[in-house]
Amino acid sequence: MSVGLDVPFLVKTFFVAFSGVPIALLITIVSLLIALPSGFLLALSRINRIPVISQLARV
Repeated sequence: MSVGLDVPFLVKTFFVAFSGVPIALLITIVSLLIALPSGFLLALSRINRIPVISQLARV
């Protein structure tokens, strides 16, 4: 029994894995577009001591 590198299998699985890169980038960009502004606003509310929003930000 020969133990070696199965190059055709590696090439095939590389392209299957690589096909998921665009959706991973899309998920990353969308999550950043949601998280950055909301985090910024919550941080500002904590700094400026807006009572209701500050309590929500603390939670």
